[in-house]
Amino acid sequence: MFQDICLDFEKKYNMDSDQFINNFDKALVASISDAYEWYAAKAGYDIWQMRLKQEIFKTRYRLDMFNDICKNFEKKYDMDSEKFLIDFEKGKFQTKAEYFEWYASKIAVDQMKHFLQRIDN
Repeated sequence: MFQDICLDFEKKYNMDSDQFINNFDKALVASISDAYEWYAAKAGYDIWQMRLKQEIFKTRYRLDMFNDICKNFEKKYDMDSEKFLIDFEKGKFQTKAEYFEWYASKIAVDQMKHFLQRIDN
């Protein structure tokens, strides 16, 4: 949404949004009637991009952490996490706290990978 607003202003005024912000901060855009709306849209877009980058960084960190947990269980039980997940959901394992930890870690890995794939596309 913010990006679309900025693109519309860029076309309308034939100026890049970063250039506009620079000119706005120097009080060089008094003739642009939409200056405050454009400034707000650009600021909103920049904040959104910064937050998205932070979430991607945190997700990658957590993904590494949960992958490590899965790999440790894979070594311990000599079983692939994907096979474990299927068998666990079929009820083939006793109720054991570490099985739930492995299960939750595998689910987290799958969800985080899905999130990152969606962001990359």
